[in-house]
Amino acid sequence: MDPEPAANVACQPSFAAFAPDRWAAPKGVRAVAIFPTMQSVAHGDRSVGCLYDARSAPATASLHTDPSGFTAEQRAYLAAVEPFDAADAGSLDPGSGLVSGDDLVGWSRRMADGEQRTVAALEQASVPEAARPELAALLDRHRAALTAWQSAAAATGADAVKGPLAAALAADLAGQPHAAAVRRALGLATAVPAGSGAI
Repeated sequence: MDPEPAANVACQPSFAAFAPDRWAAPKGVRAVAIFPTMQSVAHGDRSVGCLYDARSAPATASLHTDPSGFTAEQRAYLAAVEPFDAADAGSLDPGSGLVSGDDLVGWSRRMADGEQRTVAALEQASVPEAARPELAALLDRHRAALTAWQSAAAATGADAVKGPLAAALAADLAGQPHAAAVRRALGLATAVPAGSGAI
C-alpha cells in the first residue's frame, strides 16, 4: 500500500485544527504530509510529519486560524464538510498504474463514509435563505457521489471499481461551484484548493 494517502489522512486532524477552512489557504500554499519510504515502512517506520509547503508562494502571515473567529453557521458548515475533506485528503490517483484494486476499493470505502457523514450534517446545516438552492444542489451532487462511492466500495478488483469511481469523482467535482456559492453566502473562502475535491 502506498504510504502517501495514509499519511495525508493521518495529518488531516492536525491540519483541520490548525486551519479549519482548507479553502482559505493562500494560493500556492498546500498542506503536505511527509511519510516514510516503502522500504522504511517495510521495516516498521510509521512516522509522519505534517507541514504547510509555501515554496511556490511564500506565506506572508500565519496560516493558523482561531476557530472563535468563525460564526456559528460557518463553524457548523466547516464541521459538516470535515469528514469529506478528511477522506479526500487520502485521495489516490487511479490512473497512475501504481494503485491496486484493493487500494481503490479501500479508498472508496473511506470516501463513502466521509460522504455519508457530510451529507447527514449538511442536511441539518443552516445557511442564508438565498443560498438554500445552492445547498440543495450541493447535497444532490454529494448524494450522487455517495451512491457511486458505495458502488465502488462494493466492487471486486481494479476494473470493476473504475466506472463507479469515475462517476463519484465527477459528482464531487460538479459540486464545487455549488459549494463555492454556499461558502460565499456564509462569508467563507471560495477558491477551491488545488488538486482537491474539497467542499
